[in-house]
Amino acid sequence: MFHLDVHDLIRHYGYPAIFFFLFIENFGIPVPGQAFFIVAIWLTAKGELQLLPVALTAFVASVLGGTVGFAIGRRGGHKVLQEYGRYIWITPERLAKAEGFFAQYGGGVIVLARFLEGLRQIYGILAGSLNISWRRFLLCNIAGASLWVAVWIGLLLWFGRHVRHIWEVFRENQPYLLLGVGCAAFLAAGVLHLVNRAKKTESPSAEPRVSPEGDSTRTTADL
Repeated sequence: MFHLDVHDLIRHYGYPAIFFFLFIENFGIPVPGQAFFIVAIWLTAKGELQLLPVALTAFVASVLGGTVGFAIGRRGGHKVLQEYGRYIWITPERLAKAEGFFAQYGGGVIVLARFLEGLRQIYGILAGSLNISWRRFLLCNIAGASLWVAVWIGLLLWFGRHVRHIWEVFRENQPYLLLGVGCAAFLAAGVLHLVNRAKKTESPSAEPRVSPEGDSTRTTADL
């Protein structure tokens, strides 16, 4: 993907840059829209942007972009994804997996799609191609955008206010934290090794096979 200096673009173009990249990401273009939103929140915590305009910009751009994607899906965008999706990193396998999510969870996927990389860009197109009603999509789209904006703003503003304290705690307890991470990794590797060994020992080397004469003592290994 081409390089974008997110900080410079936001500082030069402000809220329109946030709106533009979030808007086009939500109807299928693989740009780092979420990165723009995260940087915008960080700049808000530093006092360079205002919180309410950032939140409203992200919310409106996300809802409108998803709605455009839905309209594209209704007009045959699914075929476009099948034929040309590989050019924007949407492989047939990823597309089939996304369709499976929609078939199983329906509207819940639309609400949570923005938190899932890959699905965030194509949820609108998939919803439109699967004939979900406009009303249902709009309600789920608004709910998803609201949840996504609220979660990221809440997490990053909280982290921004407490980052100094978090860093001080980390520095004071760094040896113990690193030791804990190392022990956890070693334990996980040991458990994984034991699981793999158990799978190998449980897998049969040969399956019994009944011969036409009724002799069930022969196995596939004997044939």
